[in-house]
Amino acid sequence: MTAVEERVRRQFEGVLEDLYERDPEGWSFLLPDGSARQRFWRAEDGWQIAYTTERVDRGRWAGKFVTMLYKPEGKGARSGKADRYRRTYARPFTSRKAAKARALDLYAEHSPKYLTRAGRWWR
Repeated sequence: MTAVEERVRRQFEGVLEDLYERDPEGWSFLLPDGSARQRFWRAEDGWQIAYTTERVDRGRWAGKFVTMLYKPEGKGARSGKADRYRRTYARPFTSRKAAKARALDLYAEHSPKYLTRAGRWWR
């Protein structure tokens, strides 16, 4: 990316951030399930596991914590360099602790070495 392209990208991102700050509800069509900060892990098989670290602000999961599982798709999906992911699992929880525990269980399912590193040789 050239310096000019980088500058244009930063300006565009700044404009979008300004628009969102002025009218956050007006942008809800972009995020129909709501938004919240998330924590992602990439498993050994290329899948991504995520959970929200704060409550979702609107949508069908408003006020809940959510655990999600993303399957790699498209070019590079089998080599671990996927260019896109599809959400295959999403489950809401009332507590962050429960959402994180489920996310760790999903991570263990997709990362066999994690079980031995964590001292959990059983499933």
